[in-house]
Amino acid sequence: MSQSSKVSSLLKPKHFDGLDTSLTDQGLRFSTRIGPTERQDEIFEIADGDYEVENKLEEIQHLRPYTKVTANPRRLSARSLLKAFRDAQERLFPDESISLTHGLPDKYELRWDRQRKSASDDVEGQSIVLVAMHGDDLVGFAGLGIRLLHDAERKQIDIYHSLNLVYVHPAHRGQGFGIDLSIACGYLCRDVFSATYRAAPAGYTIVPVIKADLESKGGERFTQQVSDALDFQADMLRMDGKRKSITVESTCLDAGY
Repeated sequence: MSQSSKVSSLLKPKHFDGLDTSLTDQGLRFSTRIGPTERQDEIFEIADGDYEVENKLEEIQHLRPYTKVTANPRRLSARSLLKAFRDAQERLFPDESISLTHGLPDKYELRWDRQRKSASDDVEGQSIVLVAMHGDDLVGFAGLGIRLLHDAERKQIDIYHSLNLVYVHPAHRGQGFGIDLSIACGYLCRDVFSATYRAAPAGYTIVPVIKADLESKGGERFTQQVSDALDFQADMLRMDGKRKSITVESTCLDAGY
């Protein structure tokens, strides 16, 4: 039976310099505000045509100036989040079959770790809970796992993004909070992509992968938004990246919705 050994992570705090996301002794730290400018710049497709998109964005703008999204918020424990969303679910949608624990753990994972079992089983990363708030109101969350799979033999790093669960508070549905969460998630994933590009050994290939099993139209849109954001970042790195020995692939989408 193979034994895991801790080795130094590829990603270091310096690789996140100048990005919205930082890497600390508590793992990835990220907080942003999603407002009209971010929606206008980032939303690629939320309806069948430009007219419908503009109407939807206008509708959201009238509802609020912005949504704040934070990764593993320090002022709210994972247990308190789980209780708040579960209480709302039981009160407003008691027959809803969604299991909140699929995306909300008892405790946040507050460390970016690397574990190597063998040359072909070498992984670093962290699980994240992105929490959306409107003022003091909890309005939704997204459970996200980010893992870098190292393959020294093939000189390749696969960045796996596991979208575990996207959930909007029953009292705040239909107001575009899922859209804001998807934009914020795309920002975080793009930053990790950029940091990996900076850190990867010369001659390596980087492949972003999204794995999702989101059984709803909203889940499909969320996944596609993150995928499009990663593909945009891949294009930027190919055009403007200084590390010409690094190959950047387009997103591989493994979604069951």
